[in-house]
Amino acid sequence: MAKNWKVFTLNEERQNSLKRISIDNLNVEFEINRVFYMFDVPESENRGRHAHHSGWQVLIALQGSFEISLYDGHISDDFIIKDLNKGLLISPMVWRELRSFSSDAICLVLNTEKYDEKNTIRSFEEFKHLVRNPNNRKS
Repeated sequence: MAKNWKVFTLNEERQNSLKRISIDNLNVEFEINRVFYMFDVPESENRGRHAHHSGWQVLIALQGSFEISLYDGHISDDFIIKDLNKGLLISPMVWRELRSFSSDAICLVLNTEKYDEKNTIRSFEEFKHLVRNPNNRKS
């Protein structure tokens, strides 16, 4: 079974003393419809703790670091997101939990879907039920 997430490297460009990473060359096959970032998250606070019925996300640490745990009902992985030139692509129906934000962390999130609370699964029990019974999922 293929994983429903992957870490990828963003292309860093250099022009004399300028370094830049362009979001327009993400090399992902979807349209970005929502962009937001999280910052000033207390180190002891966890974020996420949900999954989405639909929509892909890319998470990038613009500054600092944070940890993320992912679970698709079969496989789980933990990552430390800290490199400005690395992105984490997450497919729909993946439970995620972010934690251990450094005091200077800024997490950029690119999403294929506009915000809709109905697209969010906030109960881990409901998520596990939907993974075991895919015919009950929303599209």
